[in-house]
Amino acid sequence: MVVEMHGFTGAFYRVCVWIARFAYVNALWVTFTLLGLIVLGFMPATTAMFAVVRRWVQNDHDIPIFKTFVTNYRKDFVKANGLGLFYGLLIGLILVNLALLPPDPLWATLLRYVFMFMGLLTFGALLFLIPVFGQFELSIYQYVRTSIMLALSYPHYAITMTAGMFALQYVFMTVPGLIPFFAASFISYVLMWLSNRVFSHLKKRSDATDYEAQASGV
Repeated sequence: MVVEMHGFTGAFYRVCVWIARFAYVNALWVTFTLLGLIVLGFMPATTAMFAVVRRWVQNDHDIPIFKTFVTNYRKDFVKANGLGLFYGLLIGLILVNLALLPPDPLWATLLRYVFMFMGLLTFGALLFLIPVFGQFELSIYQYVRTSIMLALSYPHYAITMTAGMFALQYVFMTVPGLIPFFAASFISYVLMWLSNRVFSHLKKRSDATDYEAQASGV
């Protein structure tokens, strides 16, 4: 729990607390990604990190970080890896088809634009995927469908998310020493904060009892 302080000392203390929180969550993400041998650890560690950050975005700042992270890592291990496998295969399919298309025929040019659009849509859906995963209890198919529909329905948020990621990337490339301590946690916070605004908008459009149905149907 953050001690109540006022003035410059209080502000400095709160900044230090938040720096420590972000660094701690980032360390957990790295550790549990490695524990899953990267391939099996990346997605569940990422969903667990977003579960913690989601609580922060919703002003629940004093949650037990380690317990929340580990609980979600274990609970979502299989489903998160299922989503990761689906999107990994989809991205691989798009890249392989783009690489194999011949450069000259008209049909190949048209197909290239189709696959490029699919790639952009997949990227937009990925921006929403983990926030949606943490916000709703859905099937894997519904997670995929919902993330795609949100990317299509709220492209301005997808663009803002992308801009935020590039801005953070610029900061991290300028000060590379920050990368191992804050890269993942800062990016997750930006994506979750913007996604939460979309979820709030969806909630206003529907009754609380129909919230998840509204989200999955957008």
